[in-house]
Amino acid sequence: MEDISLATFEKSVTTKFEFLILQYNYEYIGSESHPFVYYVKYVKNDLMVRIELGYRHNYLSIYIFNKSDKIEATSQNFKHSISILELAKHNKNLNFDKKIEDYMPVKIGLEKSLDVFKTLLLENADEILKDKKWVSLL
Repeated sequence: MEDISLATFEKSVTTKFEFLILQYNYEYIGSESHPFVYYVKYVKNDLMVRIELGYRHNYLSIYIFNKSDKIEATSQNFKHSISILELAKHNKNLNFDKKIEDYMPVKIGLEKSLDVFKTLLLENADEILKDKKWVSLL
């Protein structure tokens, strides 16, 4: 299993997700380390995109939060957060020939895993990233 530091994760994410700044006018606000998870965060207005690596199990996820300037950004706040995997399932746009676990860094490495999630974000969240609509799966 690949041992990934916060610095390595942050560098890889900021390189692969630079499109959030260039195409969608998000601002990179930094990275954080919490017990068993790293966060890299981007904000625009009251939206936040948080790319997460659960480094204990080498598991990648992306959450988008709305009202992030008014509420605590937690993935348990279902009205104001959505994971890109949930959104792709909702859009019936998960065309994987394998299980999602097969696309995680533990299986294919961090760079390839970030590429998969970048594609999922671009294919499923364009209108959300542009702040033109919000999807709640409640």
